[in-house]
Amino acid sequence: MKKIIVVDDEQFIANSIAKLIQKFCVDLEVVDIFYSSERALSYIENHDVDIVVTDIQMPEINGLELISRINNINSSIQMIIVTGFGTFKYAKQAMELGVKFIFQKPVNPLELTKALEHVVEASERSKKVHSLFTADQLNHYLTSNSQEKPKIDNTFSWFMIDTMHTDIFDSQFKNYFPEQELISGTIHAYSYYLIHHPDTYSQVTTFINQLTAEEGLLLYKHDVDMTSLKEITAQGEKMLNLQFYYPEFHVLEINHHNYLDENKYKRRFDSFLGKMIHLIETKDITHSKELLNQFFTENKELNQPKKIVLAESHSLITKLIIHFKLQNIESITEINKNISLAVYYQDVRKQIETIIEQIELEKIANTSANDLASKINQIIEEHYMNPDLSLLWISKNILFFNSEYLGREYSHRVGKKFNTKLTEYRIEMSKKLLIENYKVYEVAKMVGYENNPEYFNLVFKKHIGITPLKFTKLNQNKTPDELSV
Repeated sequence: MKKIIVVDDEQFIANSIAKLIQKFCVDLEVVDIFYSSERALSYIENHDVDIVVTDIQMPEINGLELISRINNINSSIQMIIVTGFGTFKYAKQAMELGVKFIFQKPVNPLELTKALEHVVEASERSKKVHSLFTADQLNHYLTSNSQEKPKIDNTFSWFMIDTMHTDIFDSQFKNYFPEQELISGTIHAYSYYLIHHPDTYSQVTTFINQLTAEEGLLLYKHDVDMTSLKEITAQGEKMLNLQFYYPEFHVLEINHHNYLDENKYKRRFDSFLGKMIHLIETKDITHSKELLNQFFTENKELNQPKKIVLAESHSLITKLIIHFKLQNIESITEINKNISLAVYYQDVRKQIETIIEQIELEKIANTSANDLASKINQIIEEHYMNPDLSLLWISKNILFFNSEYLGREYSHRVGKKFNTKLTEYRIEMSKKLLIENYKVYEVAKMVGYENNPEYFNLVFKKHIGITPLKFTKLNQNKTPDELSV
C-alpha cells in the first residue's frame, strides 16, 4: 500500500480529508496527519512517504515552499494541493514544482479519488525511474574516481555476492524488499544490493536468517553511508575471494582482513614443502594427506587469497614431479588444468592427493615381487602394534595394490600367509615384553590386541603351548636368548 500524509493547519479539514481518503481509496494508507508544515517536513526527512496532500496557506512553511523542500528530499514523492485561497493564483508555481492536481476546498470526493489513483501510478513510475537513476549514479561512483555521491541520505545495508551466484539471490531480494527500498546492480565480478530504509536492521537480519541457497558467499554490512561506501566495497571485493573456502552457502559480515606479506608466504610454503617431501619419501601417505589438509585449513584461517593458493599448488606439483621423477606427464597436465579451474579448495586438495598417490604407485610399479614381500615384512615390524593392521589396511594406506594381489604374492614369496606371519611376529614381540615384567593386559595392547587380553591369551597358548602368565613365571630374570620356550 502507498503511504500518504495529510498536511493542513486547520485540524477539522485535515481530519476530513484523511477520512475521505481512507473511505474511498482502499489501496492507500494514511500514515499520519500534520497540522504543522514543519513537523510534516521533519517526518518526510526520516520516513518513507509516497504521496502528500497539503494546503498552501499555512504558518511556518507555506505549501509551495513545503513542496519545494520535499522535492529536494525525494523527487519521487507525489503532491496534491487542497486549498481554499488563491487556487489559480498559485497554480502556475505549483505546476512548475511538478504538482498535477490542485483542488478548491471543500474537495469533491470523486475528483480527489481519481486524482489519487493517477498519482499512485505516477508514484510507481517515478520510483522506478528514481531507483534506476540512483543505481546508475552508484555504479559510476564505485567504478570511477568521481567524488559526486548519489543522493542517499540515510544509512543503508550493503550486500555483495559473486555474479555467478546472482540468480540464486536476485529473486529473494526482490520478493522480500519493497522496490523503492532496494537498489541493485553489477560491478566488475560482483553483484550488489543496497537496502535504504531507516528501520531496516531487524528486517535485514530476519531476511538473512531465512535465505535459502546451496552455495555462494553473501557479504553484508549494516549502517553503511555514502562516506564509507567505497572503503566497504573494496573490503568486500577482497573478501569475495574467501568463497574459495566455502563450498556451501555462507553469510559473512564485511570487515577488515589482514593478509600475510610475500616473505611470510614463501617461508611458510617452503616449510610445508620440505615436510611433505619427507613424508612421501618415508612412504607415510596417511600423514602426508593430513599435512595437506592442515595446510589448507591454515590457508582458510589466514584468509589466504585464492590466486596465491593456486600458485602454491602448481608450485608444489612441479617440485614433486621433479623430485620424484614422475613419468606420466599427460595426467599431470590434466591435474594442473583441474587446479586452475577449481572453484573450491577441496577440489585443489584432491588433485594434489592424486599426485601423491601417483608417486607411490610409480615407486611400487618399479618394485619387484621379492621387494614387495620384504616391504610387507617391514610394515609388519613397524606397525604390528596397530590393531587395524591387515592387507586391506596396507593396500589403502601404504602400498595401494589390490589386497588380494598382495596376499597371493606374499604367500608365494614367503611360504606362509600374511596373517600367520603377523601373528608369529606379535607373539615373538610379546615374549620379549613379558620378561620385562609388563602385565599380560598391557602386553596384549602393545602388540595389537588392544583391549582383548582374553583373545591374546588364546593365541599365545596356541602358538607357545602355555599361557602368557605361566611363560612369565618360567622365564623370570632371563634374557631373550635364554628363554625356555
